[in-house]
Amino acid sequence: MADSQVLRILFVEDVPEDLELAKRKIKSSGIDFEPFLAETEDDFLKGLYEFKPEIIVSDYMLPEFDGMRALELALTYNSNIPFIILTGSMNEEIAVEAMKAGATDYILKERISRLPFAIKEALDVKEALAEKKKAIDDLESMSEIVQQSPFSVISTNLEGTITSWNKGAERIFGYTNKETLGNNVSLLYHADDTDVLQNDVIEPLLAKGYNQIQTRLLRKGGELFIGSLSLWLVKDGVGNPVGMVGYTYDITKEVEAENELRIKDQAIESGIDGIVLVDLNGNLTYANRAAYKMLGYTNKDEVIGKSVKKFVVSEEDGEWILNELKEHAFKSEFNALRKDGSEFPVRLSASRIRDSVGNIISYMGSLVDITEKKEAEEALETSEKMYRLLAENTLDCIWSMSMDLVFTYSNYAIHDILGYLPEEWVGSNLRNHCDEENFMKMMEYVHIGMQNAPSSEGILFQVEMLNKEGNSVPIEIMGKIIFDENGTPVSIQGTSRDITKRVEAEKALKESEERLELALMVSEHGFWVWDLDQDEFYFNPKSYIMLGYEDDEFPMSIDAWGKLMHPDDRKLVIPEIIESVDNGKPFSFEIRMATKSGDWIWVLAKGNTFNLKSGKHWAIGTLVDITESKKTEEQMLLARIAAEEANRCKNELLANMNHELRTPLNSIIGFSEVLIDGGLGQVNDEQEKYLRLMNNEGHRLLSLINHVLDLSKIESDGITLNFSKFDPVLVAESVMESTEMLAKKKNIRTSMSTDRNIGTITADVDKFREILYNLIENALKFTPEEGNIIVVMNMRDEEIEVSVQDTGIGIAEKDRERIFDAFVQVDGSNTRRYGGAGLGLVLVREYLKMHNGCIRVESELDKGSKFIFKIPVYPIRKEKSVYKNPVRRGICRSKPQRHSQAPKP
Repeated sequence: MADSQVLRILFVEDVPEDLELAKRKIKSSGIDFEPFLAETEDDFLKGLYEFKPEIIVSDYMLPEFDGMRALELALTYNSNIPFIILTGSMNEEIAVEAMKAGATDYILKERISRLPFAIKEALDVKEALAEKKKAIDDLESMSEIVQQSPFSVISTNLEGTITSWNKGAERIFGYTNKETLGNNVSLLYHADDTDVLQNDVIEPLLAKGYNQIQTRLLRKGGELFIGSLSLWLVKDGVGNPVGMVGYTYDITKEVEAENELRIKDQAIESGIDGIVLVDLNGNLTYANRAAYKMLGYTNKDEVIGKSVKKFVVSEEDGEWILNELKEHAFKSEFNALRKDGSEFPVRLSASRIRDSVGNIISYMGSLVDITEKKEAEEALETSEKMYRLLAENTLDCIWSMSMDLVFTYSNYAIHDILGYLPEEWVGSNLRNHCDEENFMKMMEYVHIGMQNAPSSEGILFQVEMLNKEGNSVPIEIMGKIIFDENGTPVSIQGTSRDITKRVEAEKALKESEERLELALMVSEHGFWVWDLDQDEFYFNPKSYIMLGYEDDEFPMSIDAWGKLMHPDDRKLVIPEIIESVDNGKPFSFEIRMATKSGDWIWVLAKGNTFNLKSGKHWAIGTLVDITESKKTEEQMLLARIAAEEANRCKNELLANMNHELRTPLNSIIGFSEVLIDGGLGQVNDEQEKYLRLMNNEGHRLLSLINHVLDLSKIESDGITLNFSKFDPVLVAESVMESTEMLAKKKNIRTSMSTDRNIGTITADVDKFREILYNLIENALKFTPEEGNIIVVMNMRDEEIEVSVQDTGIGIAEKDRERIFDAFVQVDGSNTRRYGGAGLGLVLVREYLKMHNGCIRVESELDKGSKFIFKIPVYPIRKEKSVYKNPVRRGICRSKPQRHSQAPKP
């Protein structure tokens, strides 16, 4: 095709973008053309007959039309018009079908850069075909044309034997005419491609008479190259195939350029940094995936065509960027704007793209999200501020010095440690701040640091330095020599701290340990320490002496000591000790251990686990010889067994008393009352006197038996309370009436005073009556004739308080608690004088205790006594343990002693 010719190209395409891309590719190759677009069959026919195209470029599939139909119409109109199928969906089968149907070439849209070459090739083929037709008319002219063609033109017979070889073939393949004529064409391609050429070249050629393919070819020296191969089937006059003619040209550079371009496109598209292209108006024409993702968009179409100003926070920044681009390439950092309106910092590297003559045709920018960099810089700045603040406020002195031992830096802590201000310290020499001994000690550590250079760690050591007043101060130093990249020492850096308190504490600890060691040496108990981290044991000398051994006579280990335990104890105790230590719980065991002499002694082993401040874990405990206490315990056990046997005998006795004593007493009392009442005849005064004496003593003995039995039941928990509601005033009046005869006999005046607020209470009415009866009977017993007794009843919150006051003989202060013990009277002579066994007050106390009540007494010798008891209005049901009292269960706490006043008659 002549350069000045305007090529008429009929495009069959329905995607404007694909059409525009194809036109740009053709135009960029230097082809001057006039396009005509057809999207339907009618448009295509109009283009054929009116536009008269010189070449047709058609998509394979359109919504209302397709490439195969267009090919059919084109061949019908003019079979010489080159027809190129440009599609994005064609596979090999469709391509073969299209080529068989008469298509000149097919190109995938992803390889659209080949389109200009294909057009040129198709036009060249068209021209070649025209030349061929002309050559038929003028064979000699045609032969010369073939010979001078820049393309390789080769002819073979059907077996592949080369029959002609032009100059272009010599130039492309490197073989001369003589070297190839008569040889098989297989010398021009790689042996591995034999099957491919047979299937993709020869068979389609035989089928349709023409074929075109890109394939690997082989030069004379063995060099492979990519060639565009076009073949025609040569037929004789009657249409029988007799040979093949093919022409070839080298497209290696074009393919390599296309591959290189594809690789660059993929590299740019998949790069980590964002890449954008901007036209001269400041609008984006391209953005790779990293760029539009960075800006918060999901695809590039959302950003293409938009101004760069849309993607910067400040419009002034956008103007500045565009102005700078017009002037020169540059780098800058600014805040970019995402789709959602959020801001983030980016670094832009911008450059300008020029055409072949130096004109600026576009701008390119590389974008890097520097959010993490900015955050790191801010964090670094914050960290530096923090460390500066820390260095200036830490209690440790941070310092540095040159290799000639002159201090170059110190924080303010040097003032607190040695009394120097930082400005006084900096510039001074280390030698001036310590005596010769400590200076030489520090120099030894410097020497060690130099030997371990340059990867040595810091060295920790203690020395004494002189403060500003010249006094020695114990200092702990962590120092490190700093080396440059060449391994040369450049400075010494480190920290120092005043360890005066630590040294004093260590001294005190050492003294404490010595005191403890002395204490353990004289201790009567065995003492042991178990280092749980090192699994090491220590036993003090007493631990050995206790078992009859000398110090260190056997190993200090739990196994060795375990073997001294009684086998029955060892299998139970050892696992529990280990478990207690593992769980950090205290333990205490009584075990038998063998002495050196073979005897068994009882040992109390106690221990607990401790987590020391130093981080160590110790178990510490004692060993105490409790052999004597175990013997005492055994004796007490035997005594308890004996007591239990005695108690059993007592219970048998009480059971016998209940039957053997009550039965005859009931008969004695009953028959004596019959005789007194004259049931067996009248008795005289003397007989009646003795009968009444017999009856009274019988009642007294029966009362004693009943009291003893009741007390026994209480002690054996054999009595239960029967709660009911009752009026305590009525019960008290009933008791007063039952004791009226005895009061009249001694001419004792009795009275009762009650609170108006007293209502019903819930208690055991029989026990309440017996409590009052025993107290009133006791008052009558110890009150002389013409005396007074008064009963007072009041409400106190949730309790009822009852007092029985008499003008009797009184009770000494030392005896006030004893009167509530069984079988006790304050004076033995009273038993003979007043009678009784001393059980009434015991039963009163026990009955009150069962009600969760209490009793107390106020008394003065020869003036009288006052018994006050309290009982809850409502029952409080509790375990028996509620009656325990540290002083005396069932006894009310005493109030300040007041002298009892005799009640008024």
